[in-house]
Amino acid sequence: MALIKCKECGTEVSSKAENCPKCGAKVAKKMGCGTLIGVVFLGLVIIIAISTPGTGNNSSSQTKNSAVTADIQNISAPLPKIPGSQWNYHQHNDEMGKGTIYQARVLSINTVNFDFPYSGAQHGALTLRTHPRHGKRHYFQY
Repeated sequence: MALIKCKECGTEVSSKAENCPKCGAKVAKKMGCGTLIGVVFLGLVIIIAISTPGTGNNSSSQTKNSAVTADIQNISAPLPKIPGSQWNYHQHNDEMGKGTIYQARVLSINTVNFDFPYSGAQHGALTLRTHPRHGKRHYFQY
């Protein structure tokens, strides 16, 4: 317990007091080290959550995701390749569970040449998958 000065009348007041005994003004509470660390940590968590892609409540991305899922779910396995389209669609039954797995995959037209052990031209691939047990996932492969 320490004595601090009242901000209104200047009287010495206990730091644990709620109000000044002389003028009745509220006593300003100082922030402790633990409180300060907690506030800084909470602020960092909020900043990371906001800046991380795929988090938050973004209705436009949810609309896009539901449209892609609807497109994937309305296909039959395997579909013929549409001229000019780079997407390949597949669906198959989940042998270990109940339901159907839907996949849409696209290969990049760009190539990257790596050294050993990945010698030769490498293509990137993006796979969108809706799984009955694991939900919606996306994979990037090279």
